[in-house]
Amino acid sequence: MLRHNILTLNFKVLLSNAIVWVFIRNFSYNIIQTMTYDNLDNPFRNYGNPVYGKDFVGRHEIIRSITQRVLNHSGGSLAIVGSPRIGKTSLAYHVFIDPQDALIEKKFLTFKIDLSTFSNHLELFLKLVMETLETLNDTNSQDEKLESIGKDLLTQNAPEIVIQHQVYRFFKGVKRAGWSVVAVIDE
Repeated sequence: MLRHNILTLNFKVLLSNAIVWVFIRNFSYNIIQTMTYDNLDNPFRNYGNPVYGKDFVGRHEIIRSITQRVLNHSGGSLAIVGSPRIGKTSLAYHVFIDPQDALIEKKFLTFKIDLSTFSNHLELFLKLVMETLETLNDTNSQDEKLESIGKDLLTQNAPEIVIQHQVYRFFKGVKRAGWSVVAVIDE
């Protein structure tokens, strides 16, 4: 399972300026044991599933903070960390996925990826390319060069080092075309 070693990838460093990483993480087990849910003001703690639409309420200050931090085209990463079932995924969905059309107008390509479905970093980065291409297609972008690089990348059977270079080249082209990629990585 690909979890903690994603941050140690040399390859990730190459992409740090092309992708804004939003990581959703749970506290470690030891920290969870020391907290009591009685002290948390969490109206969603009993649901157990992400909350969407009109059921998502409040959190205006954290939404503003996340929006200013991530959506200013500066790159980098953000971690949304907390106890299980307090709304981390709901928050990320509300800020980055639900308003996708409005974000596309601002040149942001946003999507969510479940990290637990990947066994190695190469699978993850190919999924990032695929999601970026699909989101670009939703924008009616006419960038044939980017589309060609991405499609070739997804169909080639080359050594890992060649694929890494092509992924880097693809995301460099995405950035050069004026797009910012926001990948919400949920573990």
